[in-house]
Amino acid sequence: MVRRRVLKLEFRGAAGTGMAKVPVGEGAGGGAKEVVSVAPLRRMRDTLLGLFVGREVEVEAMLVGLVSGEPTILVGPPGTAKTMMMEAIAKMVNAATFYYLLTPSTEPEELFGPLDVKALREGVYRRITDGKLPSAHIALLDEVFKGSSAIRNALLDVILNKRFYNVGRYERLPLLALYCASNEVSSDAEDAAFYDRLTVRCFTDYVDQTLWDELLLRGVALSVDGAGLEPVADVEYVERLQGFVRLRARNAVERAELREKMVRAFAALRAQRVEVSDRRKVKAFIVAAAVSVVAGEPELSPDSLAEAVRLTAVHEREDMERVEKAIAEAGLSTVQEVAQRLMMIETELRNVLRMVKEKGDNATRDDLRALATVMKRAKAEIARVPRHPRYARHMSAIAALASEAAAVLEEIAG
Repeated sequence: MVRRRVLKLEFRGAAGTGMAKVPVGEGAGGGAKEVVSVAPLRRMRDTLLGLFVGREVEVEAMLVGLVSGEPTILVGPPGTAKTMMMEAIAKMVNAATFYYLLTPSTEPEELFGPLDVKALREGVYRRITDGKLPSAHIALLDEVFKGSSAIRNALLDVILNKRFYNVGRYERLPLLALYCASNEVSSDAEDAAFYDRLTVRCFTDYVDQTLWDELLLRGVALSVDGAGLEPVADVEYVERLQGFVRLRARNAVERAELREKMVRAFAALRAQRVEVSDRRKVKAFIVAAAVSVVAGEPELSPDSLAEAVRLTAVHEREDMERVEKAIAEAGLSTVQEVAQRLMMIETELRNVLRMVKEKGDNATRDDLRALATVMKRAKAEIARVPRHPRYARHMSAIAALASEAAAVLEEIAG
């Protein structure tokens, strides 16, 4: 008798506790059930958010790239922690990692390994790939557009098929995640095919002025003490997550209402003069499944579809506003709306708390009542908002401010 094996994704968070189930294939015997906990994934996310101030979107993009297996690129000016974030996420996975900073003079053998001279004398064309990209589980390519077109052409097959031609045949690569970084997007027409294959795209910028104080505190500590990162996941765990993402995408795409929402979003993008290739339309659904896993959703939601559009449809920074308009027109997401509401509550609580602290013993009963009211509303908002990477900074800040407000009220009342 043949029974379906079931893979469960175990999650726990502010939105509740539960299991998400999808079939993972056919197997003989007792129909074993496998459980994949998202605890290591949550730990990675929380660690990265704790290290890098104001980088919620970047952290989400990198984790989505990891659990989907889709290549990811961070684009932004120098000094926006692109390389540090790539290296940090690689350190938290116990896997073979390859890092390289590309320059116009970079030769293919620097990435793929030198020719085996001894084998060449015997008429065998073979590269020694130990310690190079073909042997890596996670590859980090810095300034990826500064390498030669020959290197990017060689990377096309690596990205598309995860294979490498060596010793007269194609070898399957163990590559789980490919991260790229660049200060800008190449305008060279020859790079169009390569850039289209970089599925997850995230445009970085300098952090907002409101975060500079926190940036100094954490940044100096990170520079002086180091991150002290240890692996929290291994190759098998990432492979299982990626398997779950593929199956969640396969199941979700069968839902006509989700397909309809994505088609509506792509139409809205075209109306906004943002063209998405057919390949990226398909990949967007897989990315949506990955977003839903990173967010801890029991199933793929319209919010995750919207996040996938944000991460896959943007070609250059100037597209970001048009993409947001398209998402709004398609009626896909409430994420931005919730994030805006959290930011307003955070600002209000911070301002009222500052006013009460400045007045000290001169604070009136109305001042204290105002602080207590805002604090109560902030706590209620935290309790009802689901966990999401884009909410993480605001949720953490509101929780800290609410705790400080409670201490101030107790001190003044006492």
